[in-house]
Amino acid sequence: MSKNKPSDYYPFATASRVLWQIGKYIVLITLAWIILFNFVLYFLAWGLKSLVDSKGLQGIIDIFNGIIAYATSKQIPEAQGLADGFARWVIDMKHISNISFVLWGIGIIAVLYIGTIILRHHNREQAPFLNDMESKILKFRMGFALGAGKENMYDEDEKRVRKVEKAARRRLRYMRVYIHTKKEQGEAVPTKQYTMKIHIPSNDNVDNLVQRKIKNLPTRARKESGGITFGDRETTPDGRWYLFKGSKEAKLREAYSVKKARKQKSNPNDKSNDVTKKSNQKPEFKSTFPISLFVDKTQAISEKKAEAEKFAKEMQDKITNHLTSTEKKVTHQATNTGSSSVMYKYKLAFAKNQNSENQAKLIEASLSDALEVDGIIVQGNPGFLTITLPLKEGDEEDGNLRYDYTIPIDVADMIKKVKFSHHTGMLLGTTPDNKIVQFALSKQPHLLLAGATGSGKSVNIQQMLITMMYHTTPEHVKIGIVDPKEVDFQFYNGLPFMITDPIIDMNEAETFLQFCVIEMEKRKSILRGAGVRNIDDYNKWAEKNGKDPMPFWVIVVDEYADLVQEHPDVANPVKRLAQKARAQGIHMILGMQTPRADILKGAIKANITARIAMKAASSLESGIILDKTGAERLKPRGDMLILREGKMERAQGAFISDSEITAIFSYLKENLDKPIFPDFRAIVARANGEEVDEMAEGGSTPNSVTLSTNANRRRPNDDFKKHKENTQQPSIKGKTPVSTDKTHMQKLRERANKRRQSKENKVDESVSIQPTGATSSNEVAQSNSSEEPKQKAVKKQMDMDFFLGKK
Repeated sequence: MSKNKPSDYYPFATASRVLWQIGKYIVLITLAWIILFNFVLYFLAWGLKSLVDSKGLQGIIDIFNGIIAYATSKQIPEAQGLADGFARWVIDMKHISNISFVLWGIGIIAVLYIGTIILRHHNREQAPFLNDMESKILKFRMGFALGAGKENMYDEDEKRVRKVEKAARRRLRYMRVYIHTKKEQGEAVPTKQYTMKIHIPSNDNVDNLVQRKIKNLPTRARKESGGITFGDRETTPDGRWYLFKGSKEAKLREAYSVKKARKQKSNPNDKSNDVTKKSNQKPEFKSTFPISLFVDKTQAISEKKAEAEKFAKEMQDKITNHLTSTEKKVTHQATNTGSSSVMYKYKLAFAKNQNSENQAKLIEASLSDALEVDGIIVQGNPGFLTITLPLKEGDEEDGNLRYDYTIPIDVADMIKKVKFSHHTGMLLGTTPDNKIVQFALSKQPHLLLAGATGSGKSVNIQQMLITMMYHTTPEHVKIGIVDPKEVDFQFYNGLPFMITDPIIDMNEAETFLQFCVIEMEKRKSILRGAGVRNIDDYNKWAEKNGKDPMPFWVIVVDEYADLVQEHPDVANPVKRLAQKARAQGIHMILGMQTPRADILKGAIKANITARIAMKAASSLESGIILDKTGAERLKPRGDMLILREGKMERAQGAFISDSEITAIFSYLKENLDKPIFPDFRAIVARANGEEVDEMAEGGSTPNSVTLSTNANRRRPNDDFKKHKENTQQPSIKGKTPVSTDKTHMQKLRERANKRRQSKENKVDESVSIQPTGATSSNEVAQSNSSEEPKQKAVKKQMDMDFFLGKK
């Protein structure tokens, strides 16, 4: 099909309907012919023959012939001949050969009709025959629902109906109903489109009456179609038809050949596709804990859903009236009731000189004032207007709650509906149109989550982590948490998924993040050794070669802005992880309460493209998080805006209670192996200590000491004290990250002494194995060469002692 064809273009659909109508009338005529000659006229001929045989009819004819004889010589034939001739004609006409041309016509029509059905399938339309039959049933039901059926043609008070009323009802009875199911390119599931067309009368009186009758058509159509939401009345471009449209997601139907091909591919006896299956096979995930540990909220959801849908319908009328009163030509397209908000979609054509975003902001402000509701977000798209309205206004804790129609979210139900494709897959919540938001953290590769106090930031992080733990194991995913609040993640102590218990001492946060950087560098060398480029390829290589998989690391840093403000050195390892840790499978979730532009800048913000904004204190903070406003109008407790790949959508996070978390974590601790935590403090200290040793033994100072200090540093001599006393300039102090406490310095000295002693032992061994009987000159040369390493070692010791302040 051509790319410039509209989405509602359905080739050969009209041809199918025309051929169906022609075939229907031919079949009806054929049935009428058969019934007439095989039953009606046949019994009439049999009755006539019986009457003739009784001589009664012939007597009557003789009487008439006697009377006619006075006027003319012509006579009425005998009854016996008349009856026999009529019977022979009926018998001849009822023979099937007389209508063979009609049967040929039916066959031709049937072949053409089947051909159009095949061609409609070829143009991606699904189940066209069933849709055509459904449309005919819906048309019949709509005619009766609108009071246009022939059985209600007459009113109780007035037995006769005016011509205007008859004409209006005739228009409704002759309405056209079309149903098409089509899967457009790029869509995951097909869309079932409903269309109702009513011819606009040329007479104004009839037109006014028709408009009154179809005023509530969307409501009646929704009832008769089984819940399909229809938009407001439209008019076709040629002005000849009133138009009503509705749609829903349809079940994907596949041809028998496609199903057969899939069955053959899944046949275990078919060995020819083993290689292909293994290369294309996605991992199958099994639950780590029973889904029944989540609280069942089915009953509460059903009760609140009915109330929310009633509220959504009332607000839809108010919104439509407001938009119409402001002289905006809008057409309602759909209403979707979510868990915390309702999404309305309107068709609105902006003028060429109007910016859709600016117009959306104006509509948003006027709509919030008219409805007296906070938290309304309006988004303008080309040709469409999307309005999300919260289901809750006010707060019970503040004593200003006006209404609350929010619907609880069942986490277990969400998990059942999704199919995880990666070990780091996690759930974020549900959108107003009831779509479940999920993504694999490894594909992002990092996530920024910000929100004011009470917005539900920590609760949402826990939802993401727990839904991820449901389908993976500690062998594939490990979690590290920096928790400045000290209480939000206390349940995670001793959890098998943890790298270490949550870090609550902020002085250790930098050490832990440095440990993550060390792990990143370690993984780089492992990947190079395996000849792969990322962790996914390495795990495939490990599976083939019998190696343990490399687990993904999910590092959660809560209150990151406050942490950087108190400990600025934390920003350096976070920056390195944001830039380079993706391929090594280390991914971060940075949470913050008060986003600051001087913290979220440069490489950190550039490498964290996936962002979640919860309730923000101001539009300025919303702009820092999302680069656009909107988060300041969100509601507390899980209401969020998700920005991914340049697209933003509103969603509501689920709430997992402490009792649910306790039950889940208790099950994991009882059924999974107890974790063995690495001593990350010692690993970081060892790595930093080795760097200091290497620099000290090479006669250089640490990199953190300034160059001016190195240039002005002098060797100790006799005039050093005098120089120190005479100079009036303050000393230049260098900053070093190396610990200078007594214990740490003693360890460094001992380590340097061991290395020096090891070198001296090697020199002594080389001297002791020299052959005896050598000339005196050789002995002198050997003794001189053996003294040189000792002198170098002594010199290094003097340099090290001076650096450490010993001399």
